[in-house]
Amino acid sequence: MAGDPFACHQGIRKPVKWVHPSGAEVPGHPAGYEPPLLDGTPYKADGTPADLCAGWAARRLKHMWHEQQEVRAS
Repeated sequence: MAGDPFACHQGIRKPVKWVHPSGAEVPGHPAGYEPPLLDGTPYKADGTPADLCAGWAARRLKHMWHEQQEVRAS
């Protein structure tokens, strides 16, 4: 609701497992997306900046529309 942008998960790297030099493996979490960040911007696995999440944008626009309606009604 504060308007902070949210990155889309598509194209973001997702660790499937971590392997220790000893050979021990730890599975990655199914929702464990871990994008590299540069100056607060997440980057996709191909090195391009992450896209804005369409779901976030739709909810933000809906919230902004409702705020505007409240201002007009007052």
